[in-house]
Amino acid sequence: MLNLQFIGPTKEYVQSDLNDWSAVLLMQYGVNKFLFTGEAETRAEEDMLAAHLIPKVDVLKVSHHGAKEATNANFLSQAKPTYAAISVGTDNR
Repeated sequence: MLNLQFIGPTKEYVQSDLNDWSAVLLMQYGVNKFLFTGEAETRAEEDMLAAHLIPKVDVLKVSHHGAKEATNANFLSQAKPTYAAISVGTDNR
């Protein structure tokens, strides 16, 4: 069975912070959980943590292309992914 749940954003953010408005999707297929964080940055991730919405997951799509503004240690310690995927360009630092 496949279950999809939007868990973010949890708050309204200023329009200039469009990344924090990113849809965050939790997908469960059987016993496996996948978390797709889009472009969410630290503020949005901390709000999801404060709302106790982040479960332990098997696969995490690291947010904001792995930038330093997202997917910090607090978030990782809660999600505890077995695998993580980061989408980046060839010359992305």
